[in-house]
Amino acid sequence: MLGCICQVLNVTERLDGCGSATAEHTFSVIRQVKSWLRSTMSSNTLNNRLFSTIHKQRIDEVSALDVAKEFVEVNEQRRMYFGHYD
Repeated sequence: MLGCICQVLNVTERLDGCGSATAEHTFSVIRQVKSWLRSTMSSNTLNNRLFSTIHKQRIDEVSALDVAKEFVEVNEQRRMYFGHYD
């Protein structure tokens, strides 16, 4: 399904100079994909993805290593499974 979404997005980039019927069909497909995503994702998952898209600049500033360290330090079981991040 992700491949289909990428194809739809590539088509929308090429719409300059296309007829209105092509554009309408493309946006109809995009609407169908969005509806499918909404119906198959839990509300929490959809909200998390929207949040990460909206706040992309702030998320890019966060160090993945810092997140990993904080995650592992929560309990001993995580430390044993994932190891230490120094």
